[in-house]
Amino acid sequence: MKLFIDTATKFLYVALIEEGIVDLVSKIGNNDHSKTLMVEIEEMFARNNISIKDIDEIIVGEGPGSYTGVRIGVVVAKTFAHFNNIKLKKVSTLEVLASTFTGKVAVMVDARRGHVFSAVYDLDNDYLVIIEPKMRLEEDFKEEVKGIKMVTIDNANIRPDLLKTTLVENVHAFSPNYLREWGE
Repeated sequence: MKLFIDTATKFLYVALIEEGIVDLVSKIGNNDHSKTLMVEIEEMFARNNISIKDIDEIIVGEGPGSYTGVRIGVVVAKTFAHFNNIKLKKVSTLEVLASTFTGKVAVMVDARRGHVFSAVYDLDNDYLVIIEPKMRLEEDFKEEVKGIKMVTIDNANIRPDLLKTTLVENVHAFSPNYLREWGE
């Protein structure tokens, strides 16, 4: 069974996956993912009568998103993976949000001060990246993607069972993808 975690946005996402989604928690946070993430995981394990020993893979959203939010999910995933010898995989939070739809999808997450973390994917072509993930001016991105379905974090119907993931070879060296240059 797989455990999925993403804490990069105001939504907290936790899921169990085994040949599809077994259980999914998608709830809006109040800058409190550090308080609620472990509670949600424990309650999910209890609902499904499992423990961490039943997890053979962890998938974590690596960002971009809230600097602190991203780190919360990544630290929990790395800790579980390391201490329980579980395979760790990562996925872009922008891809997680895009997974709600089919076709060409523009995704953006607020990066503050008029900027967004954004990308465009073609989900019908195996998450083909059409516009690379990057921090951009929100106004410019919206103009560039006119006519393409837009996804924001208000959409909570993610499909983590469909995501393309990348194996984290060295759990200790893995760090989030902030997409923000220092000083921006």
